[in-house]
Amino acid sequence: MASSEEGPFAIIGIPLDLSTSYRPGTRFAPVAIREASYGLEEYDLLVGGDLNNIRFSDKGDLLLSGSIEKAIEEIKEAIKYLLDSDSLPIIIGGEHLITYPVVDILSQKFKEIYIITLDAHADMRDEYNGLRLSHATVMRRISEIIPPQRIFQFGIRSGSKEEAEYYRSSGIYFSPQPPSEEFFKALNGKDVYISVDIDVLDPAYSPGTGTPEPCGWRPEQILSFIRNLKGIRLVGFDIVEVSPPFDPSGITSIMAARITRECLLYLT
Repeated sequence: MASSEEGPFAIIGIPLDLSTSYRPGTRFAPVAIREASYGLEEYDLLVGGDLNNIRFSDKGDLLLSGSIEKAIEEIKEAIKYLLDSDSLPIIIGGEHLITYPVVDILSQKFKEIYIITLDAHADMRDEYNGLRLSHATVMRRISEIIPPQRIFQFGIRSGSKEEAEYYRSSGIYFSPQPPSEEFFKALNGKDVYISVDIDVLDPAYSPGTGTPEPCGWRPEQILSFIRNLKGIRLVGFDIVEVSPPFDPSGITSIMAARITRECLLYLT
């Protein structure tokens, strides 16, 4: 897309693929999503807006260690570097665990940060397959950093009994449906980080993901959601859980690139 050498927002690829379950392959996503973006117009014909008028750069991909703990620290260092360079992250994942170290660092700068996730899964387990740092525990770890009243999850339609009980005890808001108009009004002017797990979409639209979940959103629901957030102060964004080995036609990568484009056009 229309990236340059500088700008207040920086695209960075984080190809983490260490705790993925069922169908790994997210390490290939940053390259696939970038390639898919070449086929998109930089101008939005239906709503207006041109990427050529948006100042953002592409810093390439992180080279991560093979240990989850080391990779988490490397991600934190990368986000610190961006903030020190007066840039905010637009992240192409990678598994959903990447959101945890990113939010951890951003929350130290933006004290009243709000977290919005679009996801099929709760990701609120305390541990999964013996790991406390996992794509299935990422939102539980984030809830230990961010107060429950500033965490919102939409598209959620899958979770364990443990996660349901944690929702009740913590008071974290979740819904399978998009939010109401009042929700968007309440966030106007707030510092917001947005995380989009591609499996929020129905597998008919995003088959290339590690843990597809039926009965999901349609593409236009995500695009409408992003446009309705115009007026927030975006402090970061990620698109995660695209798994190109299970995306033979490339439609999942194209959708992820389109979501990223919409985010750059309407939230930066």
